[in-house]
Amino acid sequence: GEVPAAINCPVPFTKAACYVVLKCLAEQDIPNFEGFMRPINVIAPEGTIVNPRLPAACAARAIIGWRALDVLFGAFAQIVPDRIPAGGEGGVSFPVIGGYHEGRPYICSETLAGAWGALPDRDGVHGIPNPGGNLTNQPVEMIEALYPIEVTRYGSVINSGGPGKHRGGLAFVREYRLRGEEARLVMRSDRRMYLPYGLGGGAPGTPSWNILNPGAAQRILPVMPMEAVRLQTGDVFCHISAGGGGYGDPLDRDPAAVLDDVREERITQAYACDVYGVVLRTNPSAIGQVEVDPAATEVQRSKLQAAQDAGGVRQPAFLKHFHEPLGIRDFSLEGERLLKLPGARSVP
Repeated sequence: GEVPAAINCPVPFTKAACYVVLKCLAEQDIPNFEGFMRPINVIAPEGTIVNPRLPAACAARAIIGWRALDVLFGAFAQIVPDRIPAGGEGGVSFPVIGGYHEGRPYICSETLAGAWGALPDRDGVHGIPNPGGNLTNQPVEMIEALYPIEVTRYGSVINSGGPGKHRGGLAFVREYRLRGEEARLVMRSDRRMYLPYGLGGGAPGTPSWNILNPGAAQRILPVMPMEAVRLQTGDVFCHISAGGGGYGDPLDRDPAAVLDDVREERITQAYACDVYGVVLRTNPSAIGQVEVDPAATEVQRSKLQAAQDAGGVRQPAFLKHFHEPLGIRDFSLEGERLLKLPGARSVP
């Protein structure tokens, strides 16, 4: 049913999610027109979270709309697995920072997106909105010119996304420093507790994080704080999106693709060894370059396969490598993609 919060999703969004999924499955491009939509029967009972009644709140409706998209892709993965991607970043993140600067009010709102799940024949793309997106990220220069805010980091996150024969799209990081007077932050994000799903034996994606003043005294914020967070001059807010899920067994990934990921700084050399079982060595004919060590890779992959068969790993290597730079060590993965965070500090 409806919920007493602003995440109720009006039925036009629900229907749009259905249409997008079917268009993605089609072997040919289908233009938007009534004839395409007419034969599709969307069952969404009135008074539910996917078809709320007035005056149900729906300002953060996209959280449910994006989840509907993921649910539908996951369902169709059981029917046409060769045409379905693994889970993506969970939709658009929506940070809003507002306050007064030099006596004038301002509101800086952003829409951030960009981590697809892997496909059966290719890696997940990153840096662009997922299939249901119609928004893009704003230029850093525009934000810094209009608001008393400095964007201190923006880019892909190393060792992010779910490993697989084809890896999930990398997460992105966007970090802000308040240069003006006191402000307030509200945030809409998703995919921390339930990670983006992997398919075909691929690992789930990496979780999203909202961190105030990253470092030893950092404060972990919920995916959607229930009240505005106060920011002081000099405070830093860091958002890390979820990374896409992987497709296929990571131990089946082409070592050459793993080497390329290391060279492109998508993953570290240690990650390549611990997660993909690919051991790299110094290339004697190219100063500063590394190459795959085939014999050592075969041995390492045998070890990882044995550990995988034994099961019971509560902190998978890919999540340990992802969380280490964030100073987050108290977590465990239960089942396929439920992230438990007993030590995380949060605000209401």
